[in-house]
Amino acid sequence: MFFFMSTADKLDQAFNEIFAFVVAMFTHLGRAAAWLWDQTPQQWPVVGRLGLLLALLVIGPRLVRLLVTYGWRALRRVPGTFGRARFASVRELRRAGLLKPGGRFLGALKGNNIAMHGEGHCLTVAAQGSGKTTGLILPTLITYRAGSVVVTDPKGAITAQTRRLRSQLGRVVVLNPWRQELMADKSFAVDLGDDGFNPLQLVGVDYEGRAAAARLAALLLPDMPGEESYWRAEARELLEWCMLFQATHYPKPMRTLPGLRAMLYDSAELLAGMEQLAKGEPRSGPQGVLQAGAAKFHGMAAMGAGAQFVGAQGTATTALKIYDEGSALAQHVSRDGFRLADLKGDKPVTLYLICPPGHLVGDDRKWLNLVLALITQEIGKPGETRETLLLMDEFPALGYLPNLLPALEQFREAGLRAHLIAQNPGQVIQTYGQDGLRRLWGVAEYKQFFRVTDPEQARLLSEWLGQRTVWSESRNARDEASSGLAGVPLIRPEELAGMPRGRQIIIRPEGRPVSANVVPFFKRREWAAQLDANPYRKGE
Repeated sequence: MFFFMSTADKLDQAFNEIFAFVVAMFTHLGRAAAWLWDQTPQQWPVVGRLGLLLALLVIGPRLVRLLVTYGWRALRRVPGTFGRARFASVRELRRAGLLKPGGRFLGALKGNNIAMHGEGHCLTVAAQGSGKTTGLILPTLITYRAGSVVVTDPKGAITAQTRRLRSQLGRVVVLNPWRQELMADKSFAVDLGDDGFNPLQLVGVDYEGRAAAARLAALLLPDMPGEESYWRAEARELLEWCMLFQATHYPKPMRTLPGLRAMLYDSAELLAGMEQLAKGEPRSGPQGVLQAGAAKFHGMAAMGAGAQFVGAQGTATTALKIYDEGSALAQHVSRDGFRLADLKGDKPVTLYLICPPGHLVGDDRKWLNLVLALITQEIGKPGETRETLLLMDEFPALGYLPNLLPALEQFREAGLRAHLIAQNPGQVIQTYGQDGLRRLWGVAEYKQFFRVTDPEQARLLSEWLGQRTVWSESRNARDEASSGLAGVPLIRPEELAGMPRGRQIIIRPEGRPVSANVVPFFKRREWAAQLDANPYRKGE
């Protein structure tokens, strides 16, 4: 008859049944309370009997619930035949030390901030517009207290929002060669300043200074993947020689990259200086090194191999083209407001590297590559260890960094902590190749994914997260039921592709993966109050 009743009649009957159940429940509870009252010793005072009764009524249901819960779990327990994959709990993250404050912010789970501490790098893969800046970079700069920070900031907005806050924690350095360009941009129009950085500051005639010249020459003319060039090798040697010549013959203000380019550009004066050194009295030590180089290159030009010298000279000069006298970069690298040794000083440093997007697509990005390489080399030097976080958004857009992967692999113990952010693995493959991506997966202990849009990436991530075992029921053609164990992904590729905004997956070493929230800084009132306004969003 129930199926022929109207909807109103069904609702009325359901309410009556619920009411009857509630009345019966309270009736039985009253009888249970009366029975418990009768069991209490009669000689006890009324207050004591009431206290015992209340305790039994409060504790009893909790014990029953506990027993039922654990009993039900035991009954439902499935063998791990195909896997026991599951996401980590808050308790597991607390035991792993990921809920301690002051580390490298990753997200939140049930209101608890998740942060990395100690050694280890992180690679974040998140599509454009997924909140990488608001939910990752800015919260990290708000909460990080463990050491110095180097952050790439193409548009200058991160610097504008956080430099005041970071200045309360230590020294702030802004390397902003295109300062005037940003100030002239009406959508930005903020003067962030520019401290200036001379890459030749470490070059000298002592052993360390000569080694610095060799490293700098290799960075100015790096070996590109799959490319071997005689001219590059000769040009590097010529650059190194010219740097040492500058260090011994030029006053300090003239020991700059623009000065180096001008020196290389004037071949007549360069060869005259080489000839004078080569034909002079034999020398030893640093001067002997210069004399040997001068003899090689002058002899190359004088003994019928002039084309080889011109080729090396042209390659070296071209490598310094972006530092041509009068350019914004030339002015920047001619000042010395930041010393690399400051990264390992007594106080933490926050270093902002600003390179507008328009300069990232051309040769100007070589400056950024050079500075980042010198920074990682400085961190990796023997000596006192200071944790330094390298926070790089859209790192594939910076171009191929020859020293990046070796630095990540070698300088962990020296204090380097990198957090690299890319839109998708394809970006990394395009810049570093398939082998480079594999090396990055290996060196990044923590891998973070949100807003997965690439189907291949979703499939690989689903496989990474593993399988769990479930009971599966099926029916045959005769409608006969059968059940058995089956393995299903912890989360399917289509579920990853459809993951809501604000959700993320974190894969961590020696622990279960984490399904967590992305936390934009503006969702936390105390965080938003610590930052200045984004110049690009005036009036918001």
